[in-house]
Amino acid sequence: MLSNKELIKKWNEIPFYGGGYKRIDETHPLEWYIGYEDINQKTILLLTDNDPGNISSSKSIIASTGQRVDGKWAISFRLIKKDNEDVFTHLCWDIIESSRDKSLGLATVDYIIERYNKWLKLMEHQRADLMDDACRKGLIGEMLFLQENIENGMDIQVAIDGWIGPDGADQDFVYANGWTEIKCTGISTDSISISSKEQLDAELPGWICVYFLDKTASENTIGFTLVEKVEQLRNVFTNNIKAREIFENKLFKYGYVDRKEYNEQRYKSGGKNEYRIDDNFPRLIKSNIPSQIISAKYNISLASIEDWRIK
Repeated sequence: MLSNKELIKKWNEIPFYGGGYKRIDETHPLEWYIGYEDINQKTILLLTDNDPGNISSSKSIIASTGQRVDGKWAISFRLIKKDNEDVFTHLCWDIIESSRDKSLGLATVDYIIERYNKWLKLMEHQRADLMDDACRKGLIGEMLFLQENIENGMDIQVAIDGWIGPDGADQDFVYANGWTEIKCTGISTDSISISSKEQLDAELPGWICVYFLDKTASENTIGFTLVEKVEQLRNVFTNNIKAREIFENKLFKYGYVDRKEYNEQRYKSGGKNEYRIDDNFPRLIKSNIPSQIISAKYNISLASIEDWRIK
């Protein structure tokens, strides 16, 4: 297996002014090559026996196909918009690694084109602005919960399918045994924010999981960056193509793309608290607020719900 970082390292070892291509991995069942086209334009190339047909290009990537004198077909994807380099390199890594499955057989080229087209759709909805710190912490908190579920033995596909917060659901995670709302706040914070009257209004059982997270110095080896946490989860999904694709979709919906800025700030974890939600838990829901109130946002004191904390 080849990691995204290893792919970037291999690319950086190729002098872009020299031209030519380098095969990525001799153990890969497909002939994948990387190199540069024109001046410093990263390009990935696949040699195949099958005619790929026409492939769509975009504002950032030029896709081209052609038949060589030896009868093989060449498929290339060339980056022409350097601002999208981080996303492009991850796109290439994803296509390379997901196409290792030999069971794809003759359908491999169709699979690669389909996966490439899905990435184009995701890139069309890509946010140009950076996620603010609150959004970054929120994403980290949800990934911590997802990672813990998998490490505790939950099936990978079940775990990722239950992560519905990025899809616009009122609760972040819903499984057969109940739902969980994730909160990520500072270590010294004494309250959590509930963003809507629907957020805690769901059939019981339910839980609130609060992760305590603070910024730390860049030299703190105990801490981690947002990029590092994303990469940890990607490694978890390495052997499950479907789960990895869902994970990437969740990241894009959150507004995350691979950017160097997300690898600069480190965070340290101060643990977590879990609280059970029952009929007596202090919350605003449809049954206890006037119908004239159509929306609500409020804070809950952590000290006041100590009786509901799972010790």
